Amino acid sequence: MDFVSLKDYLASVRAAVANHVEADVWVRAEISELRVNGSGHCYLTLVEKEESGKMNVCAKVSAIIWANLYNMVAPMFESVTRQPLQRGMTVLVRVSPNFHEAFGFSLIISDIDPTFTLGDMARRRQEVIDKLKADGVWDMNRELQFPSLPQRVAVISSETAAGFGDFVNQLENNARHFKFYWHLFPAVMQGDGAPASIMSALDEVYAHSDLFDVVVIVRGGGASADMLAFDDYDLASCCAQFPLPIVSGVGHERDTCVVDMVAWRRCKTPTAVGAMLVECMEQAYARLEELALLLDSETRQLLQDEKNRLASAHLVLAKTVPLKLSAEKTLLTNLCAALRVAVANECKGAENRLHNKMADLKSVVRLAAHSAESHIGTLIPRLSQASRSLVGLQQAKVELLAQKVDLLSPQKLLEKGYTLTLKNGKIVRSASCLEKGERVETVFADGRRTSIVE
Repeated sequence: MDFVSLKDYLASVRAAVANHVEADVWVRAEISELRVNGSGHCYLTLVEKEESGKMNVCAKVSAIIWANLYNMVAPMFESVTRQPLQRGMTVLVRVSPNFHEAFGFSLIISDIDPTFTLGDMARRRQEVIDKLKADGVWDMNRELQFPSLPQRVAVISSETAAGFGDFVNQLENNARHFKFYWHLFPAVMQGDGAPASIMSALDEVYAHSDLFDVVVIVRGGGASADMLAFDDYDLASCCAQFPLPIVSGVGHERDTCVVDMVAWRRCKTPTAVGAMLVECMEQAYARLEELALLLDSETRQLLQDEKNRLASAHLVLAKTVPLKLSAEKTLLTNLCAALRVAVANECKGAENRLHNKMADLKSVVRLAAHSAESHIGTLIPRLSQASRSLVGLQQAKVELLAQKVDLLSPQKLLEKGYTLTLKNGKIVRSASCLEKGERVETVFADGRRTSIVE
């Protein structure tokens, strides 16, 4: 049987690849892994995923950017895209095939087109924006009414972030010493885990939403690549639908992310977020001062108007009161005279009526007294007879009761031969109440005896 060595076979494969696979071809792929070793060489894994299933890899290959080229390509790529080469990016790279008997097949990258990646990032961001608009949530947070006094602030940030410290310093050291009540809900603000961490913090705020007026999401500094988390669809949708106004301060002056777009307001930096809240308080304070001045002015004018009205009323009263009093005095005098005449006439008539009534009353009293005297004379004999009968009846009842009492007296019972047994001076009513050896006393009609129970 004829055979060749593995080395010779793979050498023929290497030659075939070198002779028949086209070199310097532009290839679109996604970076699934990336690492730079100590020598400065960049090792990547490039993949292509099926359109029908974003997680299904249909092609995969290793690739290398040699150190001398990587040191030129990487800074140029970042200056254009404002993002470093990193996992998850879709890139357009110029490649040549490379096959080695010991290390297998790989691609040698000789160039990268940063404008392609920049366009792909913009396309992805636009897809997120279009989906939020299609879902009908794009404007929801911006349509909320922002509070006039945003004093109770829920802060979502990393506890160690410099931007968080700048924000707090802006609140607590404002010129007018406005008081803010803030609470930090810690979250990861960069990297793959940032969207889920920030949404978890938003869930905590939502559970206590009645304690806050506004939510701020702040972070400061860092690379532009850190901003990719804030283009995440789920995070942006959560922010857009949140029931409290959200103020974002997550980027730099030149960077705007999707979360900035759906938030109630976007500020360039955490310091600017704090300044905006202080400015809201300033505006409310100014409005209150204006209202206080207006109230003072209106009150003074009202008091002056009332003072003038009272002065006018005083002049009118000074003229009309004496005339009114004179007329009332005359009327009262006439009424008093008429009242005296009427009272005198009424008294005279009442006196005559009273005299006639007294005469009639004396006649009626005499007749009634005579009639009562005759009636009493007939009742006395009848009352005397009834009293004697009642007394006799009651006396007979008393005698009958006395006989019964005498028959039932204890002495009579003892004389008939009955006895009473006493223990400790108390009557014994049952044999079960006595025990052997106890002393008892027996009462007879003619005396008492003591005995011992056997």
